[in-house]
Amino acid sequence: MSDFSLDDPSFYEDFLVEAQEHFELTEQNFLVLEENPGDLDILNAIFRSVHTIKGASGFLGLAKVQSLAHIGENVLDDLRKGRMTVTADVMELLFETIDTLKILVNDVGVSLRKQGTPADPDTSSLLLRLEALRGGTPAAAAAPSAAAPGFKGLQLPARLGELDSTSRKVMEDLISQGGTLVAIRAELQPQILGTAFNPLSMLPMADLVGKLIHSSHAMNGPTDLDAFESNTFHFDLVLYIQPSETVETVQKIFDGVKHVRMEYFLLGPEGVQELSGGSAAVAAPAPAPVTAAPAVAQPPAAEANTRKTATPDKSEKGSDTIRVSQLKLDAFMNTVAELIICKTMISHVVERFEVEVTEGPAGDLVKELRKSSVYLDQVSKEIQASVLGIRMVPVKTIFSKFPRMLRDLAKASGKKIELQMIGEDTEIDKSLIEELSDPLIHLIRNSADHGVESPEARLKSGKPETGVVILRARHEGDSVLVEIEDDGKGIDPKIIRAKAVEKGLLSQDRAEAMSDEEAINMIFLPGFSTAATVTDISGRGVGMDVVRSNVRRLNGHVAVQSVVGKGSIFTLKLPLTLAIIDALLMRSGGQVFALPGTAVEETLLVTRESISHLTRRKAINLRGEVLGVTQLRELLSFNDDQTTAQAEELPVVVISTAGRRMGLIVDAFIRRQEMVIKPLAPYLASLPGISGASVMGDGGVVLILDPAELMTLAVQEAL
Repeated sequence: MSDFSLDDPSFYEDFLVEAQEHFELTEQNFLVLEENPGDLDILNAIFRSVHTIKGASGFLGLAKVQSLAHIGENVLDDLRKGRMTVTADVMELLFETIDTLKILVNDVGVSLRKQGTPADPDTSSLLLRLEALRGGTPAAAAAPSAAAPGFKGLQLPARLGELDSTSRKVMEDLISQGGTLVAIRAELQPQILGTAFNPLSMLPMADLVGKLIHSSHAMNGPTDLDAFESNTFHFDLVLYIQPSETVETVQKIFDGVKHVRMEYFLLGPEGVQELSGGSAAVAAPAPAPVTAAPAVAQPPAAEANTRKTATPDKSEKGSDTIRVSQLKLDAFMNTVAELIICKTMISHVVERFEVEVTEGPAGDLVKELRKSSVYLDQVSKEIQASVLGIRMVPVKTIFSKFPRMLRDLAKASGKKIELQMIGEDTEIDKSLIEELSDPLIHLIRNSADHGVESPEARLKSGKPETGVVILRARHEGDSVLVEIEDDGKGIDPKIIRAKAVEKGLLSQDRAEAMSDEEAINMIFLPGFSTAATVTDISGRGVGMDVVRSNVRRLNGHVAVQSVVGKGSIFTLKLPLTLAIIDALLMRSGGQVFALPGTAVEETLLVTRESISHLTRRKAINLRGEVLGVTQLRELLSFNDDQTTAQAEELPVVVISTAGRRMGLIVDAFIRRQEMVIKPLAPYLASLPGISGASVMGDGGVVLILDPAELMTLAVQEAL
C-alpha cells in the first residue's frame, strides 16, 4: 500500500474524487483508441489524465501510485510520438495498468476511511512488462549491489513491528552499501489526550536531522477488544531515518516532544544496536510545519485512535454553522436557475401586454402585473445572491495544498524557492474551486522547473539565490483573477520560435514574422516544451495544454506576460459562478446570440467607410488604436443578412480575452440579460465558437458564444 504523508484527509478525499473521474474518462478513451489507433487527440487526452494522476499522487506521497503512473505515462508518450504503435498487446497492458492504478487508489480510500484491508497489489511484474514493452532495461533486473561485509539482512527487534517488503528492500540496499539508519519508536502517553499536539507532527521533524525513509505503527499492548481502554494508545509510531546529523543530535531533537516516550535503535551492517535514552520529555510540543512531510510514510493507527478519544473542542458547541451536502447545494442552484428562467418568461409576457393594452381596466391590470413582475425580479435576485453566497468558498482551500508541493519541487530540483500567497480569503464558487486545482498545479510546477533558476545561476545574474513564486487571487468586477508570478528567467520568444521550427510547427519565415506575444502563447500548444530533458516535474509539453483546456471549460481564459531575465506572470480570469452569467444579447445572420459580459469591453456604431482593409483582415481606428474587426456571421458561417449589408452604420462589440482584443460586427444589439447556462447536447458540443445555450423569455433557445474560440477563428480566417 502506498503511504500517506499528510495529516489533512481532505487532500486525499479530493484526490480520490479527481482520480475516479480520470479513470472513467480514460477507460472510455481506451475503447475509442482501440477503434481508432492513430487518433492523436484521444492519446493526448489519455496522457493528460495519467499525467495528472501521477502529479497528484507524487504531491501526496503515494509512491506506489506515482511509480506505476509514471511508467504508464512513458508508454503513452512513446505512442504519442510514434516511437510505438497501438497494438492489441499494448492495449491489454494499458488496460491492466489502469485497473491496477484503480486498485491502488481505492486502497487509499480504504485506509483513509478505515473501511477494511487494502488489497496492496504487487506491481513489480507489471512495471517490468511495461519497461520491456518500451524496450528499456528494467531497474529491477539490474545486478544487486554488493553487500557490505558481514551484512546478512535486516533483523529487526519485535519492538519495531513488521516491515512491508518494499520498505525492507530499500533499507537493506541502503545498509548493504555501508549506510546507517536510526529507528525511533515513539510511545504516546495518555497525557497527550485532549492536547492540541498531533503525533504526525513528528514526521516532518525528521527533515531537521536527515531523511525519513519509512514510518509505520507498532502494536502496544493487547489487541483483545475486552482489554481495550479508551484512555490509552494501543499503537506507537515507528520512524526510520537516514541521519545527516549525529545520533546524539537526533535524540536531542526528538526528546523535546512532550508526553511521548522515545526508544532509539541504530541499524547498520553490524546489526541492530539499542541506544540509551527514552524517558518522556517535558519540553514544549514540537511544531508541525505545513510544508514538510516525508516522501514515504504510512498512516499510524495511533493518529486515528487519538482523534477518536480526544476531548471534543468545546468551542464547537456554540457554532452557528452547519454542514450541507454539495448535492443539495447543486439542487438548490438548479432550482434558482429555473426560477430565473420563469422570471424572464413572465417579464417577456408583461412586455407584450404593455404594448397591446394601455387603457381601461385591462391597462390598470397590466400595470399591477408590471409591479408584481418587478417585485419578483427583486426577490429572485436576492435568492440568487443568497445561494451564490452559500456556494462561495475561499481560495485558500486549494492554496493551502501548494506550500508543501513547492517545497518538494524545490528539493527535487536543487533550487531554493519561497512561496507567497496573497488574497487567500478571495471567494469563488465551490464548483470552480474543484476545477481550478489542476491548472494551478501545472502552473506552479512550470514556475518551479522552467521559471526559477538554480541558486548559482541566480547569483550570477545578480538575483538573490532564493527565488519567489507568488500565488495571488482577487476579484475584478464579476470575475476572479488568479495569478502565478515568479521572478525567474522569463520566457524567451527567440527560444520558442527556434523550438517551434525544430518541431516542424512553423516555417522559418512564419516564425520570424510572428510577434513576441504570439510566440510566447505557443507554450499552450499540446506537446510543446522547451525542456531539454524530461523529468518527474515537467518537460513533456502537457502542462500548459491542460491549463488552457481546463480554464476554457470554465468559461475563463489564461494570459501570460513575461520579461526575459525578470520573470513571468500567468493570469487566470474566471467567472464567479458557472451557472448564471450576465450576457449581451445581439442578433447576427438571422440568429440571436449571447456574449458573456466578462468579455465585453464596449459597444459602438461605426460607419461602413471607417472600416479599413489590411490584407485579408478588416480594422477600424478606435481612439488612435488599430482594432481588427470581423463579421460574426462570417466567423460562424451563417447566411448573409441583406438588411444589415445595406446599413450605413454597423454595430460593433469590442471583446477581450487572454490579453487580446477584437471587434465583432453584428446586425443589432438587443439588451443585457442574466442567462442560465445549459450544456449543449453531445452532437452540438463541437460547434466552433459556441460554449453553451440558454432559454429566452419566449421559450426560444439562444446560443452562448465562446470569446476565446471566436478569437482563434478570427486569426485562422485572416491566415
